[in-house]
Amino acid sequence: MGGENQDEIYSFELMEGGRLALFGSTRSETWPTTPDAYDTILEGVHQQADGFITVFAPPDTIVHSTLLGAQFHDEVTAGARSPDGSFVVAGTTNDVAFPMTHDAIDSIFGPNREGITTDLFIAKLSPDLASLEYGSYFGGEDFEQIIQLWVQDASTIWLTEELNQTVFR
Repeated sequence: MGGENQDEIYSFELMEGGRLALFGSTRSETWPTTPDAYDTILEGVHQQADGFITVFAPPDTIVHSTLLGAQFHDEVTAGARSPDGSFVVAGTTNDVAFPMTHDAIDSIFGPNREGITTDLFIAKLSPDLASLEYGSYFGGEDFEQIIQLWVQDASTIWLTEELNQTVFR
């Protein structure tokens, strides 16, 4: 699995029936996506990455696979399957055009200080990875990174993250 360029897996989840969900980022234009995927085209310019969510069935069949991102660097650093079967993912983006939904808690990139040009995002994709159900920025003013994500129920998501700041919004 993988493409012609740098690919990174940050997180995974074992699912029913031996399926495996992988969450990460790719700089490869040949990263395998499925025809019905939300996003099938690597949009990063100048070797910038897009995030990915890929689901395998044993032994090596790709069931669903999509990219997630916009024009600049995007990484899906954590993900989990929610009780309704959808996928909740989080990560970092350098992009003011990251996919947002109308109900986003924060639809404005940043604000950042001291030259920091990243923001956190959280997104929810349909169980077949064909549609974006939710997308929002969130975070603070400085460097931050989502490490792990767990979906407790339809209204509760737990995150662990690395922070380097005193103000978190």
